[in-house]
Order: sequence, then C-alpha cells, then structure tokens
Amino acid sequence: MMKYALIAAVLIPALATAFLTPVPAKQQVRMMAATMAPHKTDKSSAVFEEAKEGKAAGHAICGGHVSGMFGFFFTEGPVRCFTDAAKSDTAKFAKWHRGMLEHGVYLAPSQYEAGFMSLAHTEADIDATIAAAKEVFKTL
Repeated sequence: MMKYALIAAVLIPALATAFLTPVPAKQQVRMMAATMAPHKTDKSSAVFEEAKEGKAAGHAICGGHVSGMFGFFFTEGPVRCFTDAAKSDTAKFAKWHRGMLEHGVYLAPSQYEAGFMSLAHTEADIDATIAAAKEVFKTL
C-alpha cells in the first residue's frame, strides 16, 4: 500500500510561494483553492465515514472538516472549544494513531492537530484510509 502523509508541511512551502511570488490576486486565489482541494473533502466526508465506522465499533468519536483541513476527537461530540476537546480520550487516540501508522496511513500525532487533504490524495488513497480506519477501530 502506498504510504502518504496528511500534513501541513506539504502545504506551507506552496502557500509561502504563492504569497511571495508576484502573481495577480485572482490567480493567487485560484492557486490557493486548488491547493486546499475542497472537492476532496466532499469525498473525505471520509472524516464522517471514519467517525461512523468508529461509532459502529462502539467508540465515542466525532470529527469535522473545513475545506481541506480535518480532525478527530475521541469523545461524544460536538467539540466546540478547548474544554470540549480536553474531555477526549487521548490514550485511545494514541492507540488509533499507532494502528493507522501500521496500516500505512500517516496522520498528525495529536488529536489537537489538523490533517490536510491535497490534490495529491487520490480517491484510492481516501478509500484506503477509510478501510484502514475500519480495521483499526476493531482492534481498540
């Protein structure tokens, strides 16, 4: 299985280049929109698919996304503030994170961090991530 990372480090150089290169504003907006790949998170309501798989396996989990950015919390949702997030089961998140790594899915190592989708992530990558999450939830 192809390994890939959903991390901000991939986006930061692209964003910095977009702002430091003299490019018309309209073109910058197009570049930013393409980088964030909002259409990918429609499929990556995969965030909600993974949360659904977690709930089906008996876990308290909620997730959300804004454009190409997403996150999960192992708690009954919704998470609206830090106080809500602090009620999360961080030990369970750590086990889930380790299981996802073992399935070749590299995510942010803390549930207080965000993951990012980009144009580099294919439908197959998203489907493989959902399948991995389903398997890992069974082991928790």
